[in-house]
Amino acid sequence: MSIVAYRNRTTGQYPITDAILRQEYPALAIPAVLTEAEFDFFNIDPVFATPQPALTRLQTAQEVEPVETNGTWAQQWQVVDITAGMSADQLAALKQQIATEQAAAFNNARDAMIAAGFSYDFSAFKLASGQQAGTLIMQMGADDQTNWLGLTLQAQIAIAKGQGSAMMELRVLENVWVQMAATDILGVLEQSGAWKSATIKACSDAKDTMTALVADTSKGPADVLAVQPTWL
Repeated sequence: MSIVAYRNRTTGQYPITDAILRQEYPALAIPAVLTEAEFDFFNIDPVFATPQPALTRLQTAQEVEPVETNGTWAQQWQVVDITAGMSADQLAALKQQIATEQAAAFNNARDAMIAAGFSYDFSAFKLASGQQAGTLIMQMGADDQTNWLGLTLQAQIAIAKGQGSAMMELRVLENVWVQMAATDILGVLEQSGAWKSATIKACSDAKDTMTALVADTSKGPADVLAVQPTWL
């Protein structure tokens, strides 16, 4: 454990830093690391650092007086609500700030999910290699959407001609081709498109909810902070 500061054994003064010791004892060369004998000489005890508690966006940790346990002094923390004592204008500004921060986080999460692709169980189909397919990833980027649109049109044309069982191939992220009938291709593409649309909508709905909460003066920062997209 690292030493964060020192505590005077007699007066309880805390925190006493190396800089304070040098001011109080200007004629002495204060070493970077003190020994037990030097603790006794300066009449101080080391206080060991402890991690801050887990905090929410609306909390901060304030250091309080250290606590002694079995002869060892340890740093202590108190969790404080940052909204305590805020004016209505300050609370409104904080709500807007949280909404802005969370909207950016939601957008990033949405984009990351879409970039990761649509996971689908292709185990009912075979690969072009003849092997059985499994759960594979369909890429959902802009270029991929263009490819999926073209494949959708091909499948629709085949079905319109009464050739729904005609075999087609769909390329996935794993760089393999899945062989499927036109009707199956269309079904998979519809599901992937619905998944992407739902992912985008979940993000938009969450941001709309936050916008409404920011405008509602009866709601506080905690209400905005609690909003999360209902990802699929």
